Amino acid sequence: MRTKRDFAIYYLTFYFKLLFQKTGLQWTIFNDADIKQLIDLIINASTEKEDKA
Repeated sequence: MRTKRDFAIYYLTFYFKLLFQKTGLQWTIFNDADIKQLIDLIINASTEKEDKA
């Protein structure tokens, strides 16, 4: 079963690969890892409690 995280990774990867293709850039497995890391950072940031300084 796919999670919301999986769908976010899929869609972000799809559009970035399209962008890379249109600009003539090469997509690598490192880009896939970066997308996964970015999604995880966004999820973690959205669940963090704000520090009240």
